[in-house]
Amino acid sequence: MKVSEGFLVADSRNLPKADYIMLLQYMHENECYNIAETRSAKALLASREAYVDTAVGYVEVKREGNLCTVTAVIDESVEKIITVECNDTV
Repeated sequence: MKVSEGFLVADSRNLPKADYIMLLQYMHENECYNIAETRSAKALLASREAYVDTAVGYVEVKREGNLCTVTAVIDESVEKIITVECNDTV
């Protein structure tokens, strides 16, 4: 798998902690999400085992101090999602 400059292929050893509470807090604090997403409709769909198995092959990770970019920027020192970016999704 070819990764972007400065990134590594992600695996269980280099991914940051990102839990359900962090995701809901991020969605609640950002105006770009509608009420269906806040109610976890998309999160529930994404939690399907088949989705996770497929999506993990497209993850790459880049670490810069306390920040870890994994199609998202997460401040690991305070366990907070800073930004999320979705590319090439349907």
